[in-house]
Amino acid sequence: MHPWVQPIRMGEPPRLSQSAVGAFTSCHEPEQYKSWRSAVIRHQILSGLLALLLLLLLLPLWKLTNLTMTLEEVPVQSCNEKARRAGEALQEALESAKANECLTIGVYESAKVMNVDPDSVSFCVLAMDEEFECDIALQIHFTLIQAFCFDNDISIVRVSDAQRLAELLVDKAGQLEDAHCVLITMPTEEGSWEDPALEKLHMFCAESRSCHDWVPEVSLPVR
Repeated sequence: MHPWVQPIRMGEPPRLSQSAVGAFTSCHEPEQYKSWRSAVIRHQILSGLLALLLLLLLLPLWKLTNLTMTLEEVPVQSCNEKARRAGEALQEALESAKANECLTIGVYESAKVMNVDPDSVSFCVLAMDEEFECDIALQIHFTLIQAFCFDNDISIVRVSDAQRLAELLVDKAGQLEDAHCVLITMPTEEGSWEDPALEKLHMFCAESRSCHDWVPEVSLPVR
């Protein structure tokens, strides 16, 4: 018996096998239908390839986005840590300058030193508080002091806690009438005065200027 013909059962008409039906259909498909089916298959293959290509392109972008988000958090933490360390170095430098009598305290006193002997100024600290926000004259003085420091390559920082700064300068902060500006000057006597904490502050200010932060803010350690 031919393989395309199934065995005849009593009372049933002869039937073709599935292989015979497939062969018959493939032999009698219209050419237009064959072309359409080939086009559909090609379209499905291309769609799959495009989806795979898109996935391969988006996967590195997704990883890069996550990496960028992580890196954006690192500079914030790094800046806060640098400001904290700079605050500790500032406290040490102020205490050392106080012991060596190399401090000038007050806006007007600091302005006099800058006009008379600008080369003796090593470091400048500006303290801001509620009074600063309301005192136009003090704001003008701050602007002039900053400009003077920029022109003479003097490192300068600002602190937001004027009360804490005053506590570092004298035993009782109430004894100071003006602690909005503090200068660390070089010793008047012959000889050099080198302070590692002051060197750290100079490096901190140099790094801040390279990031266009001309008057960086530091946080003084609390008691």
